[in-house]
Amino acid sequence: MKTIYRYIEKLSEIPYIDRSAIEGEQQKKGLVIEVGQRMTENSRTVETLYGPAAKVFFYEGPQVMEEWNTPESKEKLSTMSKLTAVLLERDVDEAEYKEFALDFLRDQDKLSSKMIRDIKNNPELVELIKSVPPNYLGKMIFLATDLAIMWDKAQK
Repeated sequence: MKTIYRYIEKLSEIPYIDRSAIEGEQQKKGLVIEVGQRMTENSRTVETLYGPAAKVFFYEGPQVMEEWNTPESKEKLSTMSKLTAVLLERDVDEAEYKEFALDFLRDQDKLSSKMIRDIKNNPELVELIKSVPPNYLGKMIFLATDLAIMWDKAQK
């Protein structure tokens, strides 16, 4: 039992940025907070109960374009263009493919940042995504942005 409390203590010390604060961003401490106490039957000890400090947590890692602006990544795009040619069973112009891919990644960056901002500032969206398992939320956001890009281009 002592081990789990060490983890909880560490979680309560992790700083995070509260972007929903009215006066701009404010740094806060604690991904978990004390939410109550409980006494078990036949015991005089009081247990502290902890809960999450926010309704939803987002990790905004490095933007996708930052990851793709390296020489190694340009080589990966070259490999991806060759894989795409195999999948489509036709020739794919490598330079054209790279330009298309980088445009797509730029759009993906913009839309995923917008989506995260919109979710943070819209209580209805927060309630909607609370039911999404945390391990799927990031995937869902990126899939939604990918589909939004494709949908937008198909509608034009």
